Amino acid sequence: MNILLVIPKSYSTGVTNFTMNLAHSMREKGNHVVILFLEKQGQQQPIEADMYFVPYRYSNIIGNVLYMLKMIAREEIKIVHFHALKSILLFPFLRVLNCISRLNFDAFATAHNKGFPDYSQEYGALKGHILTFIENRIFRMKNIHVIAVSHAVQQSLKNRGIHAKTIYNGVKMPKDNIALDINQFTSKPRYVVLSRLIVRKNVQFLISFFQSHQPDDSLFIVGSGPELVALQEQAKSNPNICFRGEKQNVYDELKKYQVFLSASRDEGLPIAAIEAMAMNMVLILSDIPEHRELKIMSEQPIYFFKNELDLAVCFQKVQASHHSDDNYQVASQFFNIAVTADKYLRFYQQRQA
Repeated sequence: MNILLVIPKSYSTGVTNFTMNLAHSMREKGNHVVILFLEKQGQQQPIEADMYFVPYRYSNIIGNVLYMLKMIAREEIKIVHFHALKSILLFPFLRVLNCISRLNFDAFATAHNKGFPDYSQEYGALKGHILTFIENRIFRMKNIHVIAVSHAVQQSLKNRGIHAKTIYNGVKMPKDNIALDINQFTSKPRYVVLSRLIVRKNVQFLISFFQSHQPDDSLFIVGSGPELVALQEQAKSNPNICFRGEKQNVYDELKKYQVFLSASRDEGLPIAAIEAMAMNMVLILSDIPEHRELKIMSEQPIYFFKNELDLAVCFQKVQASHHSDDNYQVASQFFNIAVTADKYLRFYQQRQA
């Protein structure tokens, strides 16, 4: 099967990492997968086979789409799959211009979030409403098949009158099962936040909690983003809060810690939390539906909080609980990129039938 994946950016984000791993897994299954990034190629950017760049400008959106159509014809693409809103915005133009080209392909789009709750926190309420309205209109168009990354996202789409199929996000599993040693919890565990540093991730809540309730424990914050300077300023009085910057090899970084933290206000299905599960870490997560979907087995060491009191109880549970390899097993069975790729390919085939 010849597949084109359209992604906004090539730098490391949850969507980009997921889609790149998806492409690799599909290729391992004998498919021809081309990736198109909607940005200018950076000078230091490593280029893989079947990887292309096109500068994305609203003033030249027709030129972008014509470039896509030439690529679709040249590569004999049968599946065009858009990931994230920036790429999804191209579909109406692709559909209109293809009336002239008359190329035969099926279009898919993955909804990686719930729309307005995400866009409003990123861009403000007014722009969030506008973007959600445009997304709704595109998802309701004929000849585009929508995939939701979680049941929570699917329900949000359903509430907006959009039909979608749920296929969970997946991660590339680490090469070895790294079992979490209970002896690591005889001393103080090391806590980590792995996240893009934006308002929606609510990292400031965790910094405040550590400063007031866990001042002697170590919190490591891995990632970057527009909130970095403000968070560093907030944490400067506590030397046990360390900012590690971005890391290319996530698993090499995560193996340094025992407990993964997220206070996110809203998610699609969090890649970083799934990667922590794949490393068999203990997870302490904000009590939102998307996080709840990660706990498939009741005995998994995943604990949820709604406020500071809940979070304090979660810390006590981490110290008191026995830890097995349940998180690794669930990640391997339900959130493995190989499993996700199989489900995507079956869905493509069903829509083409």
